[in-house]
This record gives sequence, C-alpha cells and structure tokens, in this order.
Amino acid sequence: MLAGVTGRARPLDEERATSGPLLTAAAARRVVAVFVLPYVLLGLVWALANPAMAGPDEDAHLVKALGMTRFDIGTPGPPAADSSDLGEVRNASISRVVEIPARLDPTGYRCFAFRAEATAACQPSLPSTTDGDVAARTNVGAYPPFLYPVAGAAANLGSDPVSATRLGRLVVLAASTVLLWLACWHLVRWLGSRSLLGLAVLLTPMAVFCFGILNTSALEILGATGMAAVVAVHGRRPEALTYASSQATVLVCGTALVLSRQLGLVSPDCCSSSAGGGRCGRGCARAGRSRGRPSPLRGWRLWPSVAGSCGTTTPPCSVPGCRRTASGASSRS
Repeated sequence: MLAGVTGRARPLDEERATSGPLLTAAAARRVVAVFVLPYVLLGLVWALANPAMAGPDEDAHLVKALGMTRFDIGTPGPPAADSSDLGEVRNASISRVVEIPARLDPTGYRCFAFRAEATAACQPSLPSTTDGDVAARTNVGAYPPFLYPVAGAAANLGSDPVSATRLGRLVVLAASTVLLWLACWHLVRWLGSRSLLGLAVLLTPMAVFCFGILNTSALEILGATGMAAVVAVHGRRPEALTYASSQATVLVCGTALVLSRQLGLVSPDCCSSSAGGGRCGRGCARAGRSRGRPSPLRGWRLWPSVAGSCGTTTPPCSVPGCRRTASGASSRS
C-alpha cells in the first residue's frame, strides 16, 4: 500500500555516489589548479631566493646529480674517522666519490651551515678551480638514481655552483608539482573539494620549503602524500581503484616514494599494511591480512590485489558498487 503511494524505492545517496567520480574531469582540474598554484609559487620563491646550499645536504645532492649525468656511480668514499659515531659510520658507508665539472664544485659553499651568526656572503665568488674535472665526495652516493640524471642535466647548464643549484631546484619543483597534482586530483575526483582541507593541514611550511631545494625529500613527502590519498579514497570509495586513473596515481606516486630513498620500499609497505588493517578493510583487506591481522610482509601485495578486486575470480568483502556474478566473481556495476 505504501509503495503504491510513494512509488518505487529510490536508491540511497550512498549507492548513487559510488557509481563513479563525484566531479567531472574539468571541474576537478579547476579545483586542483586553484589549490596547487600557491604551493608552486611558494616553491618557486624558495628555489630562486634561497642561497645555494641552504637546503639540507644540497651540496651532496648536487654532486650526486652531476655524477649521474655522466652515469658515474662513483667509488666508495673513505671510512669514518670515528668508528664510535654511528651517524658518521652510516654516512661514510653510503658515500661515493665521483667526477664532476670543476666549475660546479660546491666545496666551500656551505660555509654558513650550522653557524647562526654567518650569512651566505661567506660563499666564494668562484670555485677554486674552473677548468677540467675534480673528484667530489657525496654522502648520498648510494641513493637510487631516479631523478638525479635529469636534475644533473639541468644543473650542468649552470656557470657556477649557485646557478647549478637553482637549476636543479627547478627540476625538483616540477616533479613535486606533478606529484602534488596527482594527489589532489585523486582526492577531489572521488571525495570532493572539501577533502583538500586535510591535505592543506598536512602540507606544513617545512614540506613547502622542500619543494624548492635540490633534495629528494619533496619527492618522498609528495609520493607518500599521493599514496595516502589513495588509501583515504579507498577507505570511502573502494571501487576507485578499478579505474585506470587511480592505478596510474598508485604507479607514479609509489615509484617516487620507493626510489626517493635507499630504504624506500619500507614506506609503501607501511601504507599498504595500514590500508589492509584500516577502514579500507571493508573493501579488500583480505589481500593484505594474515589470520585477521595486517601482515607487513604481505603489505606490498595489497595494491595490485585491491586494484584488481572487482572483476577477479576471488571476491572481496561486500563492497558498495560491486556485484557478484553468476560464477561467484565480483565486478563493478
């Protein structure tokens, strides 16, 4: 009787919301552009206005980048002078000596580091030698090559260490912009523009500072940001990972996170384990669980397992937007 008065039951808003992205591609682009542009401008200001070598270990990253431009992985550096200092021992173990152009040698340009009373005016006007090549030591020599060849190619266009550092910073800023765009795009498309409020809180001034320095920290931060965005969306909209754009976000941001550090593989494993044991467990947590608990050793399998959860022969949990076929498989509706 009630059905005769009200008509057929309408689908719940939640069911309608899970049928695809909340915003169109054009609308998402506008929102993301407005959000990302201020960060790019701040990073550009840092990259051009900050003195050379003012960022953490910029001289070491410059040497690494210049060496990788020649595909020179270098030779192991000298051992630590004090074997009781574990930090020094660790740095010595990953140090390498590479050949770089003498005109771009950053030796002496960190004269103000850890000296509150000193300014960048103490930097030499020119390197001590400008002809030929010199052997330079870098304490990030064992880092994965990743972006270093590109940053080194840009830095090699400089006439001195100062201009070389700034050119390398611009490469890092460009890569950071791509990663930030992907993270924002994924959040806005699936959760709406309000989801960017949390991201704005997470991107602290120090994170923005990293956008404009010659260092892999920004790529690590934003790679993790992109992966966190995927985890957050998957918790609310599990079907998002069945879309190629979401899988591309995982691929690009995950690659940046893995290759930004020596032990970069640890970070995606933590993200995957969190996804398997967190709220997204209602979707496809079985891919990363062992006896009902998140398994760190299986966490790396979560992303491909979750990405293929709809349309595979192994059905996930009960996920909004997925339906079970006659054969028992799950597919996205």
